[in-house]
Amino acid sequence: MPQAWQTDIAETISTTPIEGDLAEQVRDLRSGRTAEVVIPAGRACCPGTTSGQLKLPTSAAEVLKCLGVSVRMPLKSESGTDFAIGDAVLYLEEGEIWVQVEAAVTDGQQALVRHTVNGGNNVLGRFRGDADTGAAVIGACRFTSTQATPGGLAKLRINLPSTG
Repeated sequence: MPQAWQTDIAETISTTPIEGDLAEQVRDLRSGRTAEVVIPAGRACCPGTTSGQLKLPTSAAEVLKCLGVSVRMPLKSESGTDFAIGDAVLYLEEGEIWVQVEAAVTDGQQALVRHTVNGGNNVLGRFRGDADTGAAVIGACRFTSTQATPGGLAKLRINLPSTG
């Protein structure tokens, strides 16, 4: 008896972005490092304490060393795990990605990254556009959309040096 083969796949693609979704088609994503800590999608990632690892920044100096922004993987996100300790992290170092912002941002504004808790701003690796104690400028990153609502999503253009 001949075996049946599936010939098409029905998939619904949401037009509403989610934190960590790519905002454009990219040619190259990185994945050669593992999570030292749990890393949710859409967060700035810096080198971990051990070679080959990534973590969320915990100082202004670590923000300056950021390698990219973690990319949402639908199957991992739906299971609620994002990138668990030891997982290979998929991250973007050049391109556009949707990120959640702590405060209003405008198109063309330079991005800052949360590295230390300050009041209600307590999510390490999250982005904002204005100065705040506990956030530092991340080089070569600008917002390419305006978001007036704190907690809303904005497009971030990232152009960090390649980590090979």
